[in-house]
Amino acid sequence: MFRAFFKAVMAGTIAGAAIPVIMLAAAIVGSFSGWNDLASMAGIAPLAIFVPFVFVIASSLVVGVPATLIMQRFGWESEDAYAYTGAIAGFLIPGSILVIVERSIDIFWNALPAGILGLLSGVVTGRTWWRARRSAAAGVDRGADGVIPPRAGEE
Repeated sequence: MFRAFFKAVMAGTIAGAAIPVIMLAAAIVGSFSGWNDLASMAGIAPLAIFVPFVFVIASSLVVGVPATLIMQRFGWESEDAYAYTGAIAGFLIPGSILVIVERSIDIFWNALPAGILGLLSGVVTGRTWWRARRSAAAGVDRGADGVIPPRAGEE
């Protein structure tokens, strides 16, 4: 179960960090005027991965685990149910945090870009969680290429 959780969190982190990392790389290449500039910009590069990781793991623990327990209890589990739950939570959490910090509901839409990244990350996390748990329950481990390897004697 921990392995499935780890896979889901890492997949969601990569999905949530992909666009910021690409934009940061473009900014580094586009503004390169010397090694000092490169070093200062590269110093913030880990944040582009660390921040989504923190959001994904916290959201997975606070929203994902309770949602899993509820879906299991009522028999609502499906790949789409996890993807929709991840999408909704991923979209709402950045704006909600901003509203709490700023104490103004009017500011919710300022977090729209983060909400869109959260939506993408949530869908990937939910789908990966579903698939990894199903594979673990079936005793199947996919190879690095995503293909289920044949059993001994099956070719």
